Amino acid sequence: MQQLASNPSIEENQVLVNAVLEHVKHCIDPDGAQPLIFDLEFAEMLPDGTLKKQTVKMLLNN
Repeated sequence: MQQLASNPSIEENQVLVNAVLEHVKHCIDPDGAQPLIFDLEFAEMLPDGTLKKQTVKMLLNN
């Protein structure tokens, strides 16, 4: 029996996350969710379906 991962990859769940963010009323705590806000602003899905996830260090070097 194959065991499921506890945290599925973002690539596997991008459609679900995008649908929730677009269609469900939500509130993101600006003080308590800085890593999430950063990822939502700077992560990018590439045409091949992989995730390009920026880091603060990468952004500062550009």
